Parts: sequence; structure tokens; C-alpha cells
Amino acid sequence: MADPLAVPAGVIGFVSFGITVLKDLITYYQDVKDQDDEIQAVNTQLRRPLEIFTDIQSRIQESNNTVPVVKRRNIESALEKCRAEVEELDKKLQAMQTLDPPKGLRAKTQARFKGLRYPFDGKRTVREIKDIAKGLNGHMMAVMNIFQTDVTLQADKKIDGVAEDVGNVGRDIQKIGNNLEVAEVDRFLRELPRAKGAAFDSQLWAHKSKCLQGTRVDLLNDIMEWCRSSASRPCIYWLSGMAGMGKSTIACTVSKTCDDEKRLGANFFFSKDDEYLKKAQNFVTTIALQLAEHIPDLKPLMNEAIKEKQDISEKTWEIQWRHLITGPLTSLDKKKLEGFVVIIDALDECENNDDIQSILGVLAQANELHTIRLKIFVTSRPETPIRKGFGDMAMKIYQLKLLQDVSRKTIDDDIRIYFQHELKDKITPEEMHCLIEKASGLFIWAVTACLFLRSSSIMKKND
Repeated sequence: MADPLAVPAGVIGFVSFGITVLKDLITYYQDVKDQDDEIQAVNTQLRRPLEIFTDIQSRIQESNNTVPVVKRRNIESALEKCRAEVEELDKKLQAMQTLDPPKGLRAKTQARFKGLRYPFDGKRTVREIKDIAKGLNGHMMAVMNIFQTDVTLQADKKIDGVAEDVGNVGRDIQKIGNNLEVAEVDRFLRELPRAKGAAFDSQLWAHKSKCLQGTRVDLLNDIMEWCRSSASRPCIYWLSGMAGMGKSTIACTVSKTCDDEKRLGANFFFSKDDEYLKKAQNFVTTIALQLAEHIPDLKPLMNEAIKEKQDISEKTWEIQWRHLITGPLTSLDKKKLEGFVVIIDALDECENNDDIQSILGVLAQANELHTIRLKIFVTSRPETPIRKGFGDMAMKIYQLKLLQDVSRKTIDDDIRIYFQHELKDKITPEEMHCLIEKASGLFIWAVTACLFLRSSSIMKKND
């Protein structure tokens, strides 16, 4: 007789099937990465349900495949709503995998690149997959909520178990007391809401590339010199540029370098294609949590601040910033710490213009810190709300770098390095020159061209 508490094999199988389909789709689009807006949207929408499916699989395994009957039925019901969408994604994948590669390109150099297009069945299918994945996200969150409730109950039971041990085992009282003291340090801090996937090294951004060695040299040197500089320099560095100029790649590279140098305080990568990262609701609390993780001495200070104002996450961002960040940072011993950098990418992808200006308003408060240097690196398109937000700041607070001011020769040299890296000297110097001219200084064009050429008969012919 089957165990009445066992998770049905059909549920376990469906979760595994969902993981396989989503991984295969992501692999299919992996070369495209995030360089095109449509593909970036698909990657983002597919990775979110993959994370949830994987988390669910782990929770089932951790519970030894058993859950209460009522909860099991709720899980089955919620997952059933996801089935049609997962099966539809699988059909799309199977259809795309049977397509023939593009054919019929002319031999002449210019004709080869004139018909540049996606190496798969068009933008329509990409948008369809994005829409299906978006619906799947909503249903998956409902499943995750069921598991989250169970996790809370299990945590309560563990706490009760610790209390019982304290009463029964006298020799462990001191040890348990020490553990509780450590837990108390961030007890209230753990209750702050966090925007999942906001950090540059989260799974959501695993597909984002860094700058190739030898590219963006002068610009990266300028940014890192500012990151390492004294408090006399402006506390905010604004990197502005049009779409396709490589701002997010630069932000990832700066984040990785700062992280390696132990000077990364926090980072927040906005995304208009992510339900959570296009909103600024948890912006300040996410920055505060990351600062506490990178600066351990901040934990007890922030924890005490939250204890005094336990509804802090419901307050305005200005109050949150002063209470969670400015106050605790001011209390630190500056002799023990170097400066830290907060990196914010794609601020223009925050969906609310008023929120954008409010964010810039609180970031300007970094200029008021004197005990520790806190620097803010911001990338964005030159949108009106952002220009207005910076326009309201004193000029001494920020410095502006326009990507369009970088010389065309410098950009072309960087694009040449990229083509040489991606195409492995399989095109002639004349073809290389043609590609660089067509790119017109846009890295997104260069990336799309390489993806197309690697999948086309052009490269096969040159092999």
C-alpha cells in the first residue's frame, strides 16, 4: 500500500520534466545571452521558474518525499496549473530544434551581412515563449508559497527543539547560549525583504558576460581609479549611454573587480523584464542587507536599528536609508575600514519614474557620510527622469561619463578585439573591416553578428 504522506511520483516526475525543459531552452538560447532585448527578456523569464522548480525539487528531497496530506493536495493542484505551460514550452523547443540553419547567403562580403537575422525561427517565437514563461512564473510562485509556509512551520519546530534541549541538557547551556547570542545579532535583520536576483553574481545574471581582456581599458581604469580614490572625489559616478553600448557588461566587470578587491558594498541590477527587479519597492532594504553581508560589523548596528523601528520596511526610502544605512555606517570605526562601492545597473529600467528620482535623492545622502567612504556607481540610458534627478543634485556630488564621448577609434579597436576573439581569425581583413563599419560603435550589433556568423554557412565555408 502506498504511503499516504508520500509525494506522488507524478509530481516528482513533473518537477524533473519542468527542470529539463527549462534548462534545454536556456541552453538553446545561451549563445545569444542578454545582448538583444528580446532574448534578454526570454532568458530572464525562463530562469525564474527554473530557480523555483529546482528549489521545489530540493525541498521534496529534504523532506524525504513526505508532506502532510492537505499540503500534498495543495501542491498537486498548484502544479497542475503549470503543466500546460511547461508542455507548450517543450513543444516550442522541439519545433525549434528541427529547424534547418539559415541558407542562401551570397558570396560577396557585403551581401553576406546584409541579410543578418536571428539564427532561429524569428522574434515571434521568442515573444511567444516569453509570454508563456511569464504565465508560468505566476503559477510557480503559488507553489513556492505553499512550500514557504511549510518551511516556517519546520523552523518553529526546530526552535522548540532547541528550547527543550536547553532544559534537559545542563552541560550544553553555555554552548546553546552562545549560539543564541550569535543568532540575535541578525535576528531582526533577517526579516528585511530582499529583491531576489538583484546581485550581479546571482543565478539570474549568470549569462551576463564581462569585458574581454584588452577592451574598455581606459574607461575601466578611470572607473576603478574613482572607486579607489579618497573622499575628495564625487561620491557618485554616473555612466550614461544609449542602448547596446555595453553598460551592463561594464557594470558586471566593475562589480567583479570590486568584489575581488573586497570593496564591493552592494549592487542592484534593475531589469524591466523581471517582475521583482523592475520595481524599487525593496531597493533600500536589499542594499542594506548586502552591506551587512560585506561589512560584518554593521550587522549588530542594523539589527538594533530595526529593533527600534520594526516597521522600517514600510517607511519612505529616505527614512529607510537614514535609519538602515547612514546611521549604522556613521557608528562604525573608520580606522578599521576602507571605502565601499554600491553599484546600480540599468536604473532606467525601474518602471516608475517617480521612484527613479526618489532613489537618486537617497543616493545623494552618501555625500553626508564622513566616517566611511561610500561610493555609488550608476549606469543608465540618458532618460529624462534620470537627467532630472541628477540635475537636482549639487555638481560636487557626482561626475558624469558619457559613453558616446568615447572616441570612435577606441570603440572600433575594442570591437575588433571582440570579433577576433569570437570568430578566431576565420574572416578576412576586408570582412573584418566591413563588420566593424557596420557595427557603428554598437557592441550589441557585434554580438548579434557573431552569433549569426557562427551558425551560418559562411563560417563552414571558411573552415
